[in-house]
Amino acid sequence: MLIIKKCCIAVVACLLISCGFVKIAYNKAPDLTIWWLNDYFDLSAEQKSALNPALQKLHLWHRQTQLPAYQQLLKEMQSSLSKPQLNAQEVCEKIDAIKQSIRTIQAEATPIIVEVAPSLSDKQRMGFKIQLEKRTEKWKEEWWPESKDAQIKVRQDKAEDFAEDVYGDLSDAQQNILKQSVIPQNVKPELSYAEIQRRNEDSVTILNALQNPALSSDEKTQLVKTGFDRVQKSPNPMYQEYADTLTKHTCETIAQLHTSTSAEQKRHANDWLQNYIAQISALQSQ
Repeated sequence: MLIIKKCCIAVVACLLISCGFVKIAYNKAPDLTIWWLNDYFDLSAEQKSALNPALQKLHLWHRQTQLPAYQQLLKEMQSSLSKPQLNAQEVCEKIDAIKQSIRTIQAEATPIIVEVAPSLSDKQRMGFKIQLEKRTEKWKEEWWPESKDAQIKVRQDKAEDFAEDVYGDLSDAQQNILKQSVIPQNVKPELSYAEIQRRNEDSVTILNALQNPALSSDEKTQLVKTGFDRVQKSPNPMYQEYADTLTKHTCETIAQLHTSTSAEQKRHANDWLQNYIAQISALQSQ
């Protein structure tokens, strides 16, 4: 269920954008979600009306239960980034916590999918498939340029941009850590591309299956849950091994980079996180 996974990730990711936009986007999350889904499905007025109360309820649940969890996670990250050194295991634990928060949202959103999916027409489901294909090709343009050097550079640039957001200006040595971290043999966009296509096909298959009136609510719920499980752990062992290797390598790189940071860079990281902790606190009080 790639489309729903992206929706869940968007809720978490909105906490990592500029201050003003976080407040506006979060408070309007149900409306923005409908607008976003409309881009995929061209929703009817009746479908939007059915979605709105369900998304409002999901949003309230998220504000009451997930924002405190995000705040606690950011405080734990703040504590970790204040240390002189980090180890890869600590970093991976935080990544796992983020993944778990996404699973929690997926579970809460599943009843909405089960309720609304049967109302989608053949035309809407075909439009959804076309939109997925367009976005997949957009991913390919960005992440899978023709030359291996270009494939490596796009990953190095994105890693450096994020590291500078967290720590501020990087030294030449730190930039080199990031460059060296992108091991050519670990850059396999063809595996990621194939996995995206598999997830797209899985999403369409599940949406089509949810049209079956003979299926019980429990059976439909299990269909969606299984789809989410296959996103978290791919049935393609080659891709899953690749993804696990990249995650492990990312944890090691972050730990190495943090260990190289100065006191000033650590203060920058602390302030960067404190900004988001304050924003989440403000959102909880609304």
